[in-house]
Amino acid sequence: MLRATLKGLLAHKLRFALTGLAVVLGVAFMSGTFVLTDTVSKVFNDLFGEINENTDAYVRSSSSTDVDFGGTLRPWIPESLVEPVRAVDGVELAEPDFVLQSGVRLLDSDGDPMGNPNMGAPTLGIAWEEVTGGTGVEVVEGHAPETADEIALDRRSADDGGYEVGDSVRVNTPLGDADQPYTLAGVARFGIGDSPAGAITVFFALEELQRIAGALPPDVEEPQIGGVIVSAQDGVSEDVLRDRIAAALDAEGVEGVEVITGAQLTEETQDEIAEGVGFFTIILTVAAGVALLVGAFIIFNTFSIVVTQRTRELALLRALGGSGRQVRLAVLGEALAVGIGAAIVGIFAGIGLAALLQTVLDAVGFDLPTTSMVIKPSGIAIAMSVGIVITVASAVLPAIRASRLSPLAAIRDVAFEDPRLGRRTIIGVAATAVGFVLLALGLGIVGDVDNAIYYVGFGALVVFLGVTILSPAVARPIAGTLGWPVERLRGITGRIARSNAVRNPRRTASTASALMIGVALVVLIFVLAASIQRSVDVQVDRSFTVDAIVTEEGAGGFGGNITPLVAQQIDALDETEAVSGIRFASSADFDGKSAFYGAVDTQVVDQLFDLDVQQGAITDVQLDDVGVSGRVARDQGWELGDVLPSDFGIAERDLTIRAIFELGQREGLADFLISAETFDALGFPGVGDLGVYITFAPGVTPEDGTAAVAEVIEPYPVLEVIDREELKEQIAAQINQVIVFLFVLLALAIVIAFVGIVNTLALSVLERVREIGLLRAVGMSRRQLRSSIRWEAILVSLFGAVLGLVVGLVFGWAIVRALADQGIEEFSAAPLPLLIVTICAAIFGVVAAIFPAWRATRMNVLEAVTTDE
Repeated sequence: MLRATLKGLLAHKLRFALTGLAVVLGVAFMSGTFVLTDTVSKVFNDLFGEINENTDAYVRSSSSTDVDFGGTLRPWIPESLVEPVRAVDGVELAEPDFVLQSGVRLLDSDGDPMGNPNMGAPTLGIAWEEVTGGTGVEVVEGHAPETADEIALDRRSADDGGYEVGDSVRVNTPLGDADQPYTLAGVARFGIGDSPAGAITVFFALEELQRIAGALPPDVEEPQIGGVIVSAQDGVSEDVLRDRIAAALDAEGVEGVEVITGAQLTEETQDEIAEGVGFFTIILTVAAGVALLVGAFIIFNTFSIVVTQRTRELALLRALGGSGRQVRLAVLGEALAVGIGAAIVGIFAGIGLAALLQTVLDAVGFDLPTTSMVIKPSGIAIAMSVGIVITVASAVLPAIRASRLSPLAAIRDVAFEDPRLGRRTIIGVAATAVGFVLLALGLGIVGDVDNAIYYVGFGALVVFLGVTILSPAVARPIAGTLGWPVERLRGITGRIARSNAVRNPRRTASTASALMIGVALVVLIFVLAASIQRSVDVQVDRSFTVDAIVTEEGAGGFGGNITPLVAQQIDALDETEAVSGIRFASSADFDGKSAFYGAVDTQVVDQLFDLDVQQGAITDVQLDDVGVSGRVARDQGWELGDVLPSDFGIAERDLTIRAIFELGQREGLADFLISAETFDALGFPGVGDLGVYITFAPGVTPEDGTAAVAEVIEPYPVLEVIDREELKEQIAAQINQVIVFLFVLLALAIVIAFVGIVNTLALSVLERVREIGLLRAVGMSRRQLRSSIRWEAILVSLFGAVLGLVVGLVFGWAIVRALADQGIEEFSAAPLPLLIVTICAAIFGVVAAIFPAWRATRMNVLEAVTTDE
């Protein structure tokens, strides 16, 4: 049987090569993901290990809050702590550390903003400290900034900005003069890299960075810094130094600070990088999983067809004494061989894919200091195992069918078919019904359950499986209906195409299922994006009464770190009546309720947004007060005047409810509003406005008001003024960026689905060799044969598209319904994109049929008629 298995593989090389291609692509994506993320992790582990190589201890605030979109925010500490740290026995050097993580934007030599902190690596403002042995940062050209009007740049940013040492450089900063030029004193490197993870880094003299960040009096009581970097004397360990510094600060009565070792600092930094890379890994791994799932359908379909085509061969083995178990093992052995071979090829292809992705990351500014690949055996083993297991598992059912062949089939001239679909239909209907029940529970249509989103997700998965199981039962009527106009328009070729599409519903359904997955995901993305955009449009029209918004270019009114000076300057204009910035640092816990909040000028916010205040007054929300949306207040049982113990991460505060309003986060605003005074009192360091919202004074035209605001922000090239319609357009542009990104991830699954249709059609041609020979013998031309195969491919593709459209629409509706509390309330079926998807599916079928049609027309008629296939 082993010999028979090997001969079977060699005799059907093309069939199994096409099958293996699906596995190759899936394994390549998965192994490439592992190689790339392992490479990125090692690079930054080495990078930050070198940067902190001689940092033996670090003093910082003991309070922190995790920023919702990445990173950790800590309050500043007094600069006066540096001297007592220097006095500790065993300290070689101790210098202030100060980093501004947002609000700094570097302009290039043409005056254009560099980088995009909202969609890419950040721009950092860093104080140049004197601990040259404490970090891996070193000047490679010029010298470190020594005065307030000097800066240094990382080498990559200097090159990209077109700067050389001695040039005048413009930098927008949170509290600095937007027109103040700096002299480029030097160019620096970070350890082995030209920049840290592609971030733009601007080095300032310490006092200048404190000034532009608001860390000097009168903004604070005494000069503030981010932490203290400490190097130990020879012979003093990190743990000993940490303990000595902590004891000394305790003796001084210092509170609210902690001391960690340099190793802990490095590990924390590496963990943050790993978390970011981990998110990237999850996205790519999910995409690889979808690709392999699509591949599984193709593998199953291929082996099913191959088993059918080899009915007489396998039955003859049974007639010669082979047991059902031996036949089953023979088919599984073929699958194992295909899986191993395809997985090995996929691993090498994945390494090449990782190199390509690394080049792409470098092109978009994600600087990897080294190009050497990190290939871990664990990642390779996982990718290979997944590819092999999926291949073999997909061949189990065809193998079982093959083992049940009767030896009498060897003398029959008919294919082995099991036309019974009754049991499958019952199972499919039951699974689909269970899935809809789970969806109904999760959506609150029937009953009320905890963790509703899990019910929605699991219910959607069960519905998908149910539809997949049911697809053969509906293949004949749907494909027949789709083929009716083809038969009427194309005559005999259309009739043959239609009959071929409906003759074997299992094969048609299996082929279409691969495409169904891709179409369903594409439709889901289109529906979700259209629903979000429609919800945003409705929310903006319902809630926003502003005339203009100042935001970072392309940020859609909700991104950036705008200096509060901008709001102050705009508020001073005669053309404006009400002006307020909106700030937040992270989500907060309000008496057990975790939610986003907004910090605004509560004295004018009701002139900018239609809050629909039901109780109290928003103007009463002042220091240590809060306004709450009515939906949250009702859910939590809160009333006007209640005191909410609130935790903002870096500080705790008791806030009194002074206003209850109807329009909150669901309408695009926030469920909790605090005053700007409360936000400032919490002590968030260097947090600016996300956007500045403006209502013009009576009698001021939009044109005049916009012109006046534009003049104020002219020194800030990163800022722009937009109206409500432009706000909608910018949000739509951001949604479209996400759509493009998701489509790129789905591209592999679509390619595999395409390969599946080509594969099935090619195998179908081989299965119908004698039939095709007879058609050619009775007068069918090559052109007619090609046409019939093309139309068959179109019908199969349209069948998959129809299933995908239905499944995608159901999933999209369920997700939109589940996200209603997050403000996505308007469902949109996105009719135009869905029409485009359907047309693309038809084109997909035409292209997929090119090779099988060509192969069919090249057959010798006499050989085809007399074939035993």
